Amino acid sequence: MTTIWDHHWDQIIGNRTRYTNNFIRFPIENIVENMDTIFIRIYRPQNTKRAWRGRISNIEKNSTDTYFKVHLDHEIAIPLNIPNYSSGWYMHNGNIETTPIISNASTASITSIPSVLSNNNLEPGFFQLLRTTRDYRDFENYTATLLRVLGLNEVYTNPPQRQAGLPDGFFKIRNIEVIYDAKLNENYLNDSNQQISNYCHQLTEGNVNFGDISIKLNSDNDKFVWIITRGETGYIKTSNNVIVKEVNIETLFKLYNKRLNEGFHQNEFENLLRNIERV
Repeated sequence: MTTIWDHHWDQIIGNRTRYTNNFIRFPIENIVENMDTIFIRIYRPQNTKRAWRGRISNIEKNSTDTYFKVHLDHEIAIPLNIPNYSSGWYMHNGNIETTPIISNASTASITSIPSVLSNNNLEPGFFQLLRTTRDYRDFENYTATLLRVLGLNEVYTNPPQRQAGLPDGFFKIRNIEVIYDAKLNENYLNDSNQQISNYCHQLTEGNVNFGDISIKLNSDNDKFVWIITRGETGYIKTSNNVIVKEVNIETLFKLYNKRLNEGFHQNEFENLLRNIERV
């Protein structure tokens, strides 16, 4: 199920909602109680997405609408083998492998979810794409997915067809706020030095804008600019009290595996992000 409606799927009042029947893209008689369902929310105007795995129950159908109750099991990374559907309810034949997004979980809770484990590999499939792609658009898009899989709930992105010079995204957690750019270009410092200075300046202005969303910054929080690459993780410079770092995707993969295998609280997560070169 895919929708752009507010409050879906994790904040529906009473967990009950509906689809207009002309948005159901398969025979309505095939809808049954406790259907295994993937729920996808598209956030406009950035077209960012979140997804959950769960089921539906208490189905009621009439000539115009189908009503049901939503039961969410856990949030998941956007499955790679699901087409880029517009709003609607679709039926998929075959198994869909999903990767839960783990929040403050222990190893015991992880191993209780079979879909995480595939040939003893805990890494989602898109990790390998990040290692090998030459398409900067894929690298940007899956970098945002990677940040969400790490457990960051507030990740904002700019649309692909944005004005030149704007960053790929922004995230914040507790007492840190980060503008990030994903770069395949190994000479990004020569080509993007002014851009990086602009990002530092944006973080001192009190708010940042992504699409139609304006995000208020906390002047007491620590500010960072991350350039996410396949290079070496480390410190670059400090500008206007904003710390600029290069962050290798392998460092983020390592943090992902640390989260799955060991688990950590939000304050420890924040400290690991603050000192990402020590991961």
